[in-house]
Amino acid sequence: MTKITRTLALAACSIAMAGAAKSAPTPCGPRAGIVEQLSARHSENQVALGLADTGQVMELWMGPGGSWTLLASLPSGTSCVVAAGEQLQLLPPQTSEQPSDPV
Repeated sequence: MTKITRTLALAACSIAMAGAAKSAPTPCGPRAGIVEQLSARHSENQVALGLADTGQVMELWMGPGGSWTLLASLPSGTSCVVAAGEQLQLLPPQTSEQPSDPV
């Protein structure tokens, strides 16, 4: 499992558990429709993806102003919005000599 896949999977699990505690329904639907909305309404494009151990494809979408959406896409063609937010900053790849903490 690559570092980005682990990061996306951990983020998805953490956010999903936090959302479950609030009992808020997760918006799900056909992937094509959700992707169309991300592109048309938010000008977001896919910037990363990874395969989770559960078979879900975790997709990170980002807009030019820093908006972002994390999708969990199932083999059935259904996608669920796991989380969304603002001010996403993509960090440069880390070398083994650089610290892992970006702050």
